[in-house]
Amino acid sequence: WADHEIEAHEIDLIRSSLQSLYSIDEGQVDAVIAEARREHEAATGIYAFTRSLTEELTLDERRLLLIELWKLNAFDGSPFHYEEHAIRKIAELLYLNHSDFIATKLAARQAKSDPA
Repeated sequence: WADHEIEAHEIDLIRSSLQSLYSIDEGQVDAVIAEARREHEAATGIYAFTRSLTEELTLDERRLLLIELWKLNAFDGSPFHYEEHAIRKIAELLYLNHSDFIATKLAARQAKSDPA
């Protein structure tokens, strides 16, 4: 949402990220996305969301989440600077340090260049 648009291809990537990270089925993914949209509309910031993630996810899971955010940022091949700023803020709120921020960015770039 950092660029104030959520396009269909971004939702598709979010969908596949949720399935691969959390091994949930399509119905659960749809429910999570619908709930996220509702909560986003009522939200005044991201702190409440990142606080919950920090409490529930391990450090490695938070790093994996950041990799998925980086993949989403570079989905169309042209990273958007507002999205990078949002990812930096999310990393800070998830208590990830700068080296995690850079490492996850590089991991996402590497994943994109690796043949699947």
